[in-house]
Amino acid sequence: MKAVMLFVRKYWLRDSGEQVNPKWVNVPTFCGSYATDGFSVFESIPMGFDELGTEIAPTNHVGNKLNVVAHLMNTIYDNGSDIPKIVTTNNTLSDTLSLYGPRTVDRIAQLFNLVELKGATRRESLDIWNLIKKEQKQKKDKE
Repeated sequence: MKAVMLFVRKYWLRDSGEQVNPKWVNVPTFCGSYATDGFSVFESIPMGFDELGTEIAPTNHVGNKLNVVAHLMNTIYDNGSDIPKIVTTNNTLSDTLSLYGPRTVDRIAQLFNLVELKGATRRESLDIWNLIKKEQKQKKDKE
């Protein structure tokens, strides 16, 4: 997401020719903002949403439970914009359907182009994951 936002900042223009100043947010953080601030979080919707599907749903604000992502997709759909929205997720389309239901997935299909990035995960090359695998192996060996 950071790389995409850097590209947009440098090369993307609004229909008017004005430079775009993109902002992005982690989806669980956006949902947490709803829990704190309620519906006012939808007044300024960023361009990018990272980690779709990792949020707690429904999110609670003063006793009002809301699937924030479903509401967000409907808000983006209803408002329209000359700035496209960008979402990242590690979920499959099937996972997304299970999380948000057919209506929201219909909105997602109309709002976004699916770009699947294939290849090996970078997690395999990070030291932290090697330590976790080592601990899991040690634990398994003890059992």
